[in-house]
Amino acid sequence: MIETLPTRPATSDLAIGAETLAKFAAFQDELAGRSQIVWAEHCSECAYPKCYETCAFYTPRSDLHCRRFEAGIEPVRTGGGSLHRIRFRQWGKLEGRGNVAVAPLAQANARDRKDASIADALAAAPAPYVVKRKLAARWNVLKEAYAARTGALDADAFVVEALATDGLRHPLTLTLLNVGENGGRLFQTRFEAGPDYRRLTVPLREIEKHVDLTAHPGPDRADRRGRRARCGVRRLRLRAPQGAS
Repeated sequence: MIETLPTRPATSDLAIGAETLAKFAAFQDELAGRSQIVWAEHCSECAYPKCYETCAFYTPRSDLHCRRFEAGIEPVRTGGGSLHRIRFRQWGKLEGRGNVAVAPLAQANARDRKDASIADALAAAPAPYVVKRKLAARWNVLKEAYAARTGALDADAFVVEALATDGLRHPLTLTLLNVGENGGRLFQTRFEAGPDYRRLTVPLREIEKHVDLTAHPGPDRADRRGRRARCGVRRLRLRAPQGAS
């Protein structure tokens, strides 16, 4: 799920080829379930709130938090599926928190549709901005609490799908660590987003060598079609250089 804000980013009419869209859709068909982690825009060098006064890169969003993506997490109009566009600014990162438990795919998709409907209704509501900001914050807390619950499936991998529509190749860094831990234990890997469809799959057995994944474990089971769920760890940071999209 995406962080709910008082205002909604505009939908992007980004042109994506039919072959690439088919690859995104084909992978969805392989899944038994996925996480409900709430993804949000953050800064890799954040020192809130002091940095809002001193950082030359501080650009306020509508809620006055720092804008590290050019236009937020933009939904892409694809005619199906759920794709989003991110144009990273300096020090921008995509971050989420959660555990390794995942929800069955139909349940996760239904939750996403409900979340999108609530976000649309909130953005369109004729209410004072301060009220909408408080309601958005409360809804995000509820979403994060839901994501932290034990799901019906365990994850077996963390997966990132990516496409760079500017025709260039951009190095990305995936970092996973335990919330609140400052002992230097983390999992980190690099990959590229380019003009062709890319997918990074990291088995959880590789992550758990460096990160504690034992919090809130779900039952070890496969679904009726024998597929294992893919996705979910406790915290993720995805960083890219300025201008990547």
